Formats: sequence, C-alpha cells, structure tokens
Amino acid sequence: MSLVASLLTAIVRADGDALVLHAGECPYVVAPSGQSELASRVLTLEAMTGMLGELLPQDARRALDEFGAVQHDLAASGTSSGERFTVVAARGGSDIWIEIRRHRGEPDADALTPPAVPAPQEST
Repeated sequence: MSLVASLLTAIVRADGDALVLHAGECPYVVAPSGQSELASRVLTLEAMTGMLGELLPQDARRALDEFGAVQHDLAASGTSSGERFTVVAARGGSDIWIEIRRHRGEPDADALTPPAVPAPQEST
C-alpha cells in the first residue's frame, strides 16, 4: 500500500475529517469525537519532505517552494470510497505543515458534470 493510500485509510478508519502532519510533532487525526494520535513518534523534517514528494505533484511542490503554501486535490483512491481529499501544505524555513482534509459526501468534479443528452430530433 502506498503512503498516500495509507494516510487516506487512516483518516477513514478513524472516521476523521483531517489528518495533521507537522514537523516535530506526532501525526494526528481530527474527528468529530476529538483528536487522536496516529503514532507516538514525532515527524522529522526529512520524513515530512518525503511525504510532500509523494503527496504533491512536481508543479504543486514548485508552488509550495515559491509561495510557501499550496492546496492540491488528491486523485481518487480505492480506499477512499469515492470521497474527495485535499492536501494543504505550508513551508517556512525548516518548518513543514501538511493537512489532508476529507470532504465527506462531496463528489469529485467529474461526478458533477451532467451526462450528455442527445438533442431532440425534429419530425419531418
């Protein structure tokens, strides 16, 4: 299982709304019932940089380097039951913060596109 799939699965299993990853802290899931830590070890800057490499495409990583923050919609995953997830990342000096947000019950943009309907034919 890829890192991204593992992170999305952790959010869904905890019935969470977001997963927060911050250099120097333990990762945790934010859920309606409260906050729960996913690990007892703090995340290193190197681990956070590696996660950015897997979560964000190259153009989003460039935008993060240039602007200090970026938002990116994750591709649909088989583990996410068709739900949408968004990565929000911020970087300042030697500090990195990543939040993966779950959009419950919100279909992706493709699902919002109505199906093509053939034009009515004129009778002659």
